[in-house]
Amino acid sequence: KKHDKELFTVLKFVQKKEGVPPLAKRVTRDNVVPIYDSRRSLIKACQSIERALSETLTVAITNALLSQQKDKALDYPAARSDFLKSARHVAEHTHVNDKHPLLLLLARAFFTPGFGKFPSRCLPLSVPAAVLPVQGTFWKPLSESMGKVQSGGSVAFAKSVLPYLEVPARLVLATKKNSKPASAALVVDGRTSVGDLLARLT
Repeated sequence: KKHDKELFTVLKFVQKKEGVPPLAKRVTRDNVVPIYDSRRSLIKACQSIERALSETLTVAITNALLSQQKDKALDYPAARSDFLKSARHVAEHTHVNDKHPLLLLLARAFFTPGFGKFPSRCLPLSVPAAVLPVQGTFWKPLSESMGKVQSGGSVAFAKSVLPYLEVPARLVLATKKNSKPASAALVVDGRTSVGDLLARLT
C-alpha cells in the first residue's frame, strides 16, 4: 500500500470481490476457523480463495514484468500504469464469475511481453500487444482512449470492456502492411475509434 498504491488498489478489489478480507480477518484476528454447513458452501469458499490467489499472482507478476522492461527501442513507460488502470476497472466492475478469465486474458494476452501473438516477422515478441508500436510511435494509453464521457455505472462498465475491443483493433491496424483509407480513418490521434463508439453508446 505504501510503495505501490496502483497495484494495491487492484489487489484490494480482487480480494474484496471474492470475499477474502472478512474470512482472513476472522482467521488472523479472531483466531476462528470458519465452519460450513454443507459441502457445496465449502467448495464455493475454496474456489473463491483459489480465484483470488490466481488473480493476485497474475496481476503482481505482470506488474513486475512491465516494471522491468529494459528494451529502450520499445520503451513505453505508461504500460505498467495502463495495465493497472485497466485491471482495476475489470476487478471493480466485472461480475465475479467473469473476472478471473478476463484478468488472465488482459494480463497474458495483452500486456505480457511475448504472449498473445503468433510468431511473426512484423510483431516483435519483446513488446506487449497492448502497446505495439504503430507508424513509428506508440498508441495512446488505454485510459485516454475512451473520449469524453459522463460518470456512471454504464461508463465504468464501458471502461472495463474497452481493452478487449481496443487492443484487437490496434493489432489489426498495426499489422496491416498496406492500410486502406477506410482502415487509416479508424486511427485518430494515436487511438482507434473504439473508445468513441463506446462513449456514444453510454
